[in-house]
Amino acid sequence: MHKPRARLGASVLALGVLLTLVGCAGSAPGPAGEETTPGGPVSGGATGPATVPPGLLECDDASKDAGAEPAPQDLHRLDYGVPDGFAESGGYTQISSPEGDYTADYLVPTTSGVGNLNVLAVVYYAELALGPVAGDCGQLDRKLVLARLDVVNAEAGADLLGDYAWVEVGGLPAVRYDAWYPSHGFTVRTYAVYGATELVTFGCQWVEAESVVTAGCDELIASASF
Repeated sequence: MHKPRARLGASVLALGVLLTLVGCAGSAPGPAGEETTPGGPVSGGATGPATVPPGLLECDDASKDAGAEPAPQDLHRLDYGVPDGFAESGGYTQISSPEGDYTADYLVPTTSGVGNLNVLAVVYYAELALGPVAGDCGQLDRKLVLARLDVVNAEAGADLLGDYAWVEVGGLPAVRYDAWYPSHGFTVRTYAVYGATELVTFGCQWVEAESVVTAGCDELIASASF
């Protein structure tokens, strides 16, 4: 099993490869929660009552969105298996990194004659540079996630093929979608797993080897765990 290794978004494109794996947008994450703190001294030397951050005062069961799940935590624990017929490779980078620095692994088909624009990528963002996608009560805001993906795809010049679909990856909620990148001539199937303060994307990119890449993509997703 493998964990993504560090390759920062500032790295230079190599091998003429323009790899786009989107499904990531946010801004510096705020705290998921804060402990109560004692109040300051009041007249007569008494200590004021403990205070609670305003957002937490309203997070009883009645105030939470019905049916909304907690935003995933600890996405850095991601693990996965390399699909059969694929091997790790270097020389790739993201052409768009809206969430800032990332770590990534790139897996390429070992079948002879397959071009180097056919590739799988596993990308981890430790922060959501465009902002959190969880509400005040720590619940995942699915509408905000989809709106974020719209912004990211527009920025990358990607044309969405079909609709977004909510699925599960490693037991966590994820968004799956396909997009065509006309400026680069490839298609990418993305699985985006948004957490409270982190993001993981699985990108499956192909030009001429769709069946090879999608088969490896299915195996990759099935192996993922957090």
